[in-house]
Amino acid sequence: MKIQSCFLLLTIFFIPVLLASTKVPVTCGSIIRLQNFNTQNYLHSHNLKYGTGSGQQSATGIRNTDDSGSLWIIKAKHGSQCKQGEVIKNGDIIRLEHLATQKNLHSHNHKSPLSNNQEVSAFGSNSDGNRDDDFEVITENVWFQDQKVSFKHTSTGLYLADSGKRYNRPIQGQTEICAINRNNKKLDKEKVSKGFVEKRQIIKQECPSKIVWYGSAIFTGYNKHPYSIINYPRGDAVKLEINPKYGPLITFLPRSQEFLILNSTAEDNLGIFSTIQGNPSRSTLIWGERPYKIAIFSPFFISCLPKKITIHTYYDLKLLQTFDIVDVKKIVITENFIVLLTKATIKILEKVPIKIPVKELITKGNNLEAIALFENADPEKNEKKHKRGLKKIYLEIGYGSLGKNLLQVAFQYFEKGELDPRELISLYPGFKKVKNFQPTNPFSLQNLKIDELIRKNMGFQDRLKQSNQFERNVERRLDAFRKLMIKYFESFRKKKIKEHLKSAIDTTLIKLFAQFDVRNKLSSCKGEYEQEGIDGIEPTIELLSNHCDNDNVELIWTFSRWILEKNPERGIKIFLTKRENPIPPLVVEEFLSYFPDKLRFQYIEFLVSVERTEQATYHTRLAKYYISQLKSVLPIVNENDLIFKNKNNYVNYDDQNDDDDDDEKKKKKKKDYL
Repeated sequence: MKIQSCFLLLTIFFIPVLLASTKVPVTCGSIIRLQNFNTQNYLHSHNLKYGTGSGQQSATGIRNTDDSGSLWIIKAKHGSQCKQGEVIKNGDIIRLEHLATQKNLHSHNHKSPLSNNQEVSAFGSNSDGNRDDDFEVITENVWFQDQKVSFKHTSTGLYLADSGKRYNRPIQGQTEICAINRNNKKLDKEKVSKGFVEKRQIIKQECPSKIVWYGSAIFTGYNKHPYSIINYPRGDAVKLEINPKYGPLITFLPRSQEFLILNSTAEDNLGIFSTIQGNPSRSTLIWGERPYKIAIFSPFFISCLPKKITIHTYYDLKLLQTFDIVDVKKIVITENFIVLLTKATIKILEKVPIKIPVKELITKGNNLEAIALFENADPEKNEKKHKRGLKKIYLEIGYGSLGKNLLQVAFQYFEKGELDPRELISLYPGFKKVKNFQPTNPFSLQNLKIDELIRKNMGFQDRLKQSNQFERNVERRLDAFRKLMIKYFESFRKKKIKEHLKSAIDTTLIKLFAQFDVRNKLSSCKGEYEQEGIDGIEPTIELLSNHCDNDNVELIWTFSRWILEKNPERGIKIFLTKRENPIPPLVVEEFLSYFPDKLRFQYIEFLVSVERTEQATYHTRLAKYYISQLKSVLPIVNENDLIFKNKNNYVNYDDQNDDDDDDEKKKKKKKDYL
């Protein structure tokens, strides 16, 4: 395609006044639109960065005449000032500042994405940039409106041009703006008269049977000679020490800018990767038979062998799949399908959504392979969409690592995936979910807390039958999780986040720091009791009773257990304390059910008499418990000795002298009995 480097100034707005002459000169401070003379596209920019090259804001050509992204302000060269209204003449060096984004038109030594010429971008902040923003105006004397003009990049000597090559999504239809070498006048005349002109003649000793061209490199393969790489501008060649015995095969990999060549001998069929300079770029690809066709279906290599089709991964060359398909004549690659044309049939292979093999690799623990597979999946990826997908993969790896008690690894991936801190709050034992937030992590969906997850993964069966060593291990893991959580929260709150999220983080950090202080004291009390014989029971009871409630209930479960085992009569005091944020009675009952029944009913008695619970079930159970205790202490008597006829018939105690007692004495005895 012919690349045009000449622009036509179509529309101009003057600042501050419009001159009265018939020919309107372009001046410093003018707001203009530039139209390419041949393609009729307007020089344009927008807040969208290149996915390759410099990664700076892109510059494109656009047909729309009303787009504000095509307005540019003329300014003096970098580091200089010009007077408002000063006329621009041939040879003047200027900057073109994009009105909408305040970035300067810029060029530098990066390849343009479509034509591999020099990249043109928009660069700088609030119009500040560098010398690569300067362009020399090439025109006739004074630059007038509707007059042809060219722009020469002062740093590289290349000219601003529209290649005519069109982008796909997300800027579909817009053309590539680049910088090119300007042809001389003689060549321009030949192009006009003939359409084509002979540029270079390269003489070779044998006609190549395979040619692949990329940039300035022509990779050639021969039937009787080694592969060679010809440098097109110079005409010289570099011979490779690879001479395929059964004919050459060359495939170019545009994403990594490599050539894949076949070295087929009597012993081996090797795929060798080479840079455009002829240097080996990575390990070889090995086939059992000689392939006769190779196609790229990112992130896979499709190889056609005599009796089958093999699919290898692009990034690590692993054999992924094999299909028994014979005699493929042609391969057609579409967005989601591979069409294989054989002698008698058309076979279609559908590409599986990339998230399925990625998830399988994560499940197997092959995290780096999963990330590499995803990153190589789409050569023309949308940058924002790709980043979102990659973050989801990081979080999935983080959750998988957390489920295996790999806490350090989990938090590393949580940071990469920018996990919402509220997800961690929902996992922490004793912490309530943040208001108006529904957690989506797999553990919250199973109603699992981190302490339960740790015990589950450590082979926990019955929390009261485990050794002290087991509990200490659990405690260490919880401490490690807590420290990592604090570190993550402190790092996250430094970012620009919404106020309600920052408030939730700050509240959680205060609770976590408070827990650390209490936990250290509790651990000290327990250690003194076990190692030095000092009575740490009473201080532990005091800490658990006065400083722990439903917000840090995990401390109560952890540190009350050893006291209830050593001294249950004193340990039950922990649960007979009024709290501002009480622990749900059913949870306490379940915990106490592993200890003697007496402790559980002491707690029920506390609920009825101190907490004043109105739940009938607790009153009924307490009454039944009292009756059972009475029966256990009364002497064994015959059924006829205990008769309840009506309210006037009192209990007979088998006392022969009771007949002489008066009613008052009988009432007193009954009262004492009851």
